[in-house]
Amino acid sequence: MASPALLIPWLSLAAVSQDCTALQDPSDRLVCADAMLAQQEATLRRLYGEALQTLPAAQRRQQAQQQAQWQHGRGACLEDPDPHGCLARQTARRIVALQIALQRVPVFAAVTYRCPQAPLLAAYYRTEPPAVRLNYQTHEVVAFIAPSGSGARYRAPGIELWEHQGVARFSWQGASLSCPRE
Repeated sequence: MASPALLIPWLSLAAVSQDCTALQDPSDRLVCADAMLAQQEATLRRLYGEALQTLPAAQRRQQAQQQAQWQHGRGACLEDPDPHGCLARQTARRIVALQIALQRVPVFAAVTYRCPQAPLLAAYYRTEPPAVRLNYQTHEVVAFIAPSGSGARYRAPGIELWEHQGVARFSWQGASLSCPRE
């Protein structure tokens, strides 16, 4: 049975030349009318297809869930003051997450932090936008660079990693931890 995420209508670069007003979904209309957004979604579609074909079953399920979350976030961009910029940022983040899952980008730094309950493993990537893959207990998440006064700060829903001078202030689903670097 096909994943619900596979049933999502995808646009190609050729879609830019069609009548975008005929599309039902407002996000689809925005993408259809912009060649850069259409190209981004074509790249995302290709990477997502590769992930579903090549990753182990558990990772395919995780990617399907993340794709559905991205799709929901994509629709939320219509409420943003800059829906075009929001959609471009959301799509760029999803592309980076897929590239990381497919091991298409090299890790430029790997760090282990000593947190009270379990070690926190962080793999940093020089992507656009910059990203970190966090492994904590039995969970893995990709977080993206966020503004900070000093140090490096990365965020994902319910998660924040803020490293400064070798100590990570780590928030994981409501728990706040201070984790020194090993």
